[in-house]
Amino acid sequence: ADIATRRLEITSSPGVGAAGAVRLSVSQLGRLQARSLSLGAVREDGSDGTALDVRTADLRLANDASQVLTAPELILSASSSLRLEAGASLRAEGTVSDREDLRVSGGSAVLRATGSNVDGSIVRSGTGETSATLDIGRDARVAAAGALQLDATGRSGLAGTLAVDSGGRLELAVPTIGLGDALPAALAPGMFSFTNAAIGQWSALDAVSLTSRDSAMGIFGPVNVGSATMRQLSLAGPGLAWNGDAAGLAQFQARVVTLEGGAPSTTATPEGPGSGSLRVQADRIDLAGGSFSLQKFADVRLSAAGDLRVTGANGVLSTAGTMSLDAARITVASNAQGSFKAGTAMALSGADRSGTPESTKPAGFGGRLAFEADTIRSQALIQATSGSVEMTASSGLFLDGGEVSAAGARVAFADATAYSPGGSISLNSPQMVLAAGAVVDVSATDADAGTLSMTALRGTPDGALLQVAGTLRGGAASVEGQPRPAGGRFNLDTDSAQAGTAEAFGALNVKLNAEANGRATGFTGSRDFRLRQGDVALAGHSSIVSEEVRIATDAGSITVSGSSRIDASGDKGGSIELSARAAVGQADSGQVRLRDDAQLLALGRAPVSVSGGGSMGRGGRVLIQTSIADGSAPAAVDGAASIALAGGLVDVSGSQADRGGAVTLRAPRTEGVGPAATADVAVASLQMTVRGTSQPVVIEGYKVYQASTISAAADSAEAVSAD
Repeated sequence: ADIATRRLEITSSPGVGAAGAVRLSVSQLGRLQARSLSLGAVREDGSDGTALDVRTADLRLANDASQVLTAPELILSASSSLRLEAGASLRAEGTVSDREDLRVSGGSAVLRATGSNVDGSIVRSGTGETSATLDIGRDARVAAAGALQLDATGRSGLAGTLAVDSGGRLELAVPTIGLGDALPAALAPGMFSFTNAAIGQWSALDAVSLTSRDSAMGIFGPVNVGSATMRQLSLAGPGLAWNGDAAGLAQFQARVVTLEGGAPSTTATPEGPGSGSLRVQADRIDLAGGSFSLQKFADVRLSAAGDLRVTGANGVLSTAGTMSLDAARITVASNAQGSFKAGTAMALSGADRSGTPESTKPAGFGGRLAFEADTIRSQALIQATSGSVEMTASSGLFLDGGEVSAAGARVAFADATAYSPGGSISLNSPQMVLAAGAVVDVSATDADAGTLSMTALRGTPDGALLQVAGTLRGGAASVEGQPRPAGGRFNLDTDSAQAGTAEAFGALNVKLNAEANGRATGFTGSRDFRLRQGDVALAGHSSIVSEEVRIATDAGSITVSGSSRIDASGDKGGSIELSARAAVGQADSGQVRLRDDAQLLALGRAPVSVSGGGSMGRGGRVLIQTSIADGSAPAAVDGAASIALAGGLVDVSGSQADRGGAVTLRAPRTEGVGPAATADVAVASLQMTVRGTSQPVVIEGYKVYQASTISAAADSAEAVSAD
């Protein structure tokens, strides 16, 4: 039965209502014998649930405990004010068929109580321009044997009691919620607040959902919400806020805990670390969309026996204090995005519990995970299958163990199998340490591998700390009978003074090559190294095997010597670029040197039958270039910014003679001295062997002009000749 008028009063006895109001007694409603009673709104069943058309502006329940309003399902709705007066009482009991969601649009207040634990919830689309209040007066009692749901868009208060039988469900969505015994009396009006005694009654429930729409849910002293047997605990809104200067612990526990943030306009930036401690414990923890701020907590710890999972769009979990995430796996659903931010330290752990049936299957594809803190230490399994992972630590990033993975995965369909590509991983910190037990993975099978980018910049003379002892996976394994996919891509940008040494640079490339069975299975797609200070040396028997290789120094030289090898060969020849820049005033800086039996290889190996007229089988490209930071000209051909190819081999051969590649040397013109001086190009020696070029080696000499005008006069410091 549905009953709706402009104003509606429900009382213990019949009589005349207030001006403009219809008054009905509990006994009159009881004679309807309705199994489902809606007061204040008319229902209309639809394919996506039951639409609730709220037609009553003000609804008042003013009965007493001797005349309890009862039915298997009770729905009270108002567009302006829904009030249960002091001592009012209602209870839903009796079996009710599982209803779908109640769908409400605009501003209103809705109370729904059912005698059985129905599946549906109150689903609101928008809050409208007007808001509706929900007030439950002193000693009023709202009870349900099955489920109790309250949803209001306007200022609402609770002075009475909400009661749900064991195994039932409580859902609450109001502007402000407070938890704990230390709530100041002045804050109680206009807030749905619960003492620890009331919260303790929830431990026997099946599910609890608390949404504090307009402000962070206030924590007033120690609280313990939920239990190990509770199936679902959902916390939604701008976040949680510890109140007061005293230390204390706020605990939330269920088999599944969901944190769902509010809109950016309602979410405050976390203040400095406070005195509270937060613990969230569950079999699984979900971070849904929106920003969820943990305010005034000194330390936050989330512990999941299984997954800690991002499930929504633009989810952000942030705190100004420390954050610990302990889970068998930290992962993300398909196309979801989530960020974890701590103001000080972040610790990630739990990989020792991975390998469970749940953690061995991808949670989704193409999602994004981000971690940001002053320092990050991780021994966790972090997985974003075919997605992206970004870790940014302003002081130090330490992967002490575990695995960070954006690798592709096998996807089985009813009658077919597909493979997803590798994603991307970005690691950023002035101190970056990948310990021997750590794994970073962007590999794939029968699909292109992904990209690993490492940025280690400190901006000081000694530069960043960069240590890579862990395992780097960027291979793209091919399935028999299928074309070979592209290998992984690796980018390094660092000002570490040690990163370019022969020992460190060679060891890093051993990890990137990752040879197995005599074949490079590592990052063979591309490698891009930028060293902002110091020299780069590839020596001994070290090698770089990748289709594209770029090595650049901002203030140092590049030397390839011994029996070392840079190999960009493939079905079609790749590219090798060596770019050295000299620091101003350093005569031996910015040089590129090839010595001994070192090799630069960019061969195109596809046979003639495959190459056709395209790029397959064509030789690649080698570019060697130098410069001085301020654009000035070097004084001599063998000084700063010079090219010295004193030995070695450069081979850009194609699969046949007319498919050779190109070799280009680009260096600044020297500065002539005296009136008869002749400018030269800063190429000190050309004693290497060159093979496979389709044209002669190109030497480009250039000059950088810096002047304020262009004129017909000869070049000077102030003018550049138009000729």
